[in-house]
Amino acid sequence: FFAYGGYDGIDAEDLNMEFLEILEKNLAAAPEGQERFYGDLYRFSEVASEVMETGTLMEKKVFYEQVRGFLKRQAVKKVFGKTTEKIPENTTSAKEKLEITKDYEHGKYDELKEDGSGENAESTDAAGEESPAESTTESTVPDTAGGNPLSVFSEMMGNGILSLVCDETNISELEIPKREESGEDLEGKKQETTAEGEERGAADYLSELMEQDSTDHIHKMQELKNESTGGTGMSEKTELFLYALEQLSDYTKPLDKTAKYGLEYLIAGKEKENRNLSYVVNRILAMRLVLNLAYVISSPELQEKSLATATVLAGFTGLPPVISAVQYTILMILAFEESCVDVTALLEGRAVPVLKNATNFKMKYEEICICSRALFQKKASSYPAAKKINTSGIGYHEYLYLLFLLQKEEVLRSRTGDLIQFDLRTRYNQTFTIHTCICSAYYKLEYQNGALFSSLPFLSGDNWSFGRKNQEVFYEYKSK
Repeated sequence: FFAYGGYDGIDAEDLNMEFLEILEKNLAAAPEGQERFYGDLYRFSEVASEVMETGTLMEKKVFYEQVRGFLKRQAVKKVFGKTTEKIPENTTSAKEKLEITKDYEHGKYDELKEDGSGENAESTDAAGEESPAESTTESTVPDTAGGNPLSVFSEMMGNGILSLVCDETNISELEIPKREESGEDLEGKKQETTAEGEERGAADYLSELMEQDSTDHIHKMQELKNESTGGTGMSEKTELFLYALEQLSDYTKPLDKTAKYGLEYLIAGKEKENRNLSYVVNRILAMRLVLNLAYVISSPELQEKSLATATVLAGFTGLPPVISAVQYTILMILAFEESCVDVTALLEGRAVPVLKNATNFKMKYEEICICSRALFQKKASSYPAAKKINTSGIGYHEYLYLLFLLQKEEVLRSRTGDLIQFDLRTRYNQTFTIHTCICSAYYKLEYQNGALFSSLPFLSGDNWSFGRKNQEVFYEYKSK
């Protein structure tokens, strides 16, 4: 980017002083270093200048002019246009089944173990209506889960999602200060906490994950498919993303920048880098969960196996809706573990198929209780690198692009300013403020202009007065 000032308090007054120096030098009768004599042909005197108005770098029009200039120079191709076409049209809500599973995990039906009343219980759901005909009958397939997927999953989630998909020991915890002038509310300060001592089950973790705008993101992406790619907002976001992709670091592409996860910051806007990465990973994981669940719940084989496990765990209740809800939660756990494989692959720079089938689904049902980061890493290694030609999937940057499009343009532009200011302050000058960088200025010039022969007697008098004159000029940086 090109601009004047932005550090050590340099402002429009300094710009005006430099402009006057240049102007006076250009008007000098005898230019410096010239031996030849120059007559004072124009007779300008008492030249004064005033900056009437300036345009700064963070103004929308100026900012995108420079972004477009950068992109032309870098010859970056727009390769993400078809990404949203791969998002499925419909998603399945799991909220009701997870609520029933929560009741099961928190002991609501435990009394049925003692009195045996569950054996003759009516097949009703939580609202007292008959349950739909689902896979709620007793399974004829043996349980092959190798344990209780609900409790294993809860224990696995105790250390956090990042520990499952990447090396937590190397994650940046740097803090990125927002610009005082950004005007953005500090949503990053909102804490995501759980009551101390509260016991959390598999359904609690899955509900929390699903509530992180994941299904909303999928629906919004559907809307993006119907938007004109030539629309102003979409076009500006795409240009800004392509600029950021070249200029900023991210988890998969470290550059020599102060912020290690610059792209993630544009999306999340949190103060700590590890929280920006966590925000992005959680949302990609949630999107992958929705997409993988679409295959899992449609697989007859996985339906049978999960029903067998659910019957072992919740059959004592004699309530088909409870067994069905536990079965559905088990399938969600399997879909989540597959999503961990996917996100691990994405963070390693690999491409993952958008939709799964029996051929490309990595997790086996029999592995549902033995999952670990090592297992996810091993399975992720079979995916090809995202940069390879003709890969059937999409990579980490394309998911970032989808999340990028869901943010407001002015927020993205403001956060870009945060990162540029942070980087320049850290590397060069602590006083740098990007909002004071001047890219254009209107000057009002005043000057005295005497005629060459004004001393002649016949040019004297009121009809031949030579007073002060003024002129307005405009200068700006233009990206070609």
